Formats: sequence, C-alpha cells, structure tokens
Amino acid sequence: MEKRNRLKLLNPFLEHLVSEGSADPAVHNALGKIIVDSNNNPEHFLTTNPYYDSLAVGKYCEKRDPNLACVAYKRGACDGALVECTNRHSLFKVQARYIVERMDPALWATVLAEDNGFRRQLIDQARHTLILALSSSQPIGPRAACSRAACGRGRRRGARGRLQFLACSMPGLRRAAGN
Repeated sequence: MEKRNRLKLLNPFLEHLVSEGSADPAVHNALGKIIVDSNNNPEHFLTTNPYYDSLAVGKYCEKRDPNLACVAYKRGACDGALVECTNRHSLFKVQARYIVERMDPALWATVLAEDNGFRRQLIDQARHTLILALSSSQPIGPRAACSRAACGRGRRRGARGRLQFLACSMPGLRRAAGN
C-alpha cells in the first residue's frame, strides 16, 4: 500500500486504533507516514509520539523531506542514520548542531575520521554553532559538565561549559580545525 501511495485509505482506521490506546509501532509508523505525506504538522508528530520506529519513519521521510528525517533520527538517537542523511543532503548545520548537543566523544570520533569526505564542512559548521552558542544566552543542548579529572577546572555550565567539554575531551576537533 505504501508504494502505491494508498496509505491514506487506512487513516480513519489507524486513528481509531490510536484513540483506543494502541502502542503498536506498526500502527504509529503508518500514521506517521500518512502525516508526513499530508504535511499535517509532521514535526509535532515526530517529536511527541513515543511509539513509532524512528529508523523506519526516518527512512520514509528522507525521500520527501530530509529535515523531517533528521527530526525522526534525532528523536530515536539514530546517530549513524542521521550522519548519513545529513551528509547525503548536505545538511551540515543540522549535523553539527546534533553532534554538539549529543556531546558523545565516540560520535565526534566517527565524524572527524580522516576518511570522512565531509569533515571540513562539518568542522566549519561546528565552529559556527559553538560561536553562536557562546554569544547567545540560549543553551544549545543538555547541560555539559567538565569533570575535575578531565580538565582540572571543576564543573562548568552553559555554552562555555560545552566548549570547555569539547576542548577537554575532543582535542581532535582543534587539530582537525587547524588550530
């Protein structure tokens, strides 16, 4: 039904199942695909619905709107799929923001690998994201704290704390950026 674009025919039935309290991922996946196709506030569905499979709906969204795919991947913490999608569609700003928010050294190591052909674009966007974070008062992600053992300066909070965390735990970012 999905290939023939007839998924919309199931919409009333799927809505009824959800109203009865169904938590079946297949039901929510199908409903998510219908909402994405009809452009009926898809971002709200993708961020608030806890039952759909992020990878399945993200792959579906990728063909229609890569930004929606990134929202789905972000919600499910599908790091590999998000990096692949953002590289394929040149969404380096989205990728940089996600990576800075996640603060995962393993993820940083993956995207800063020497064999990554998109490394330079990501570094440029990550620098820009961090500079904006330092100049604005809005936090860009979860609170980052640098441990005494990691940087010797105790706990730092806010955007400067995130920058300190990056400087302490990911020196490869500075080397890769040419600093």
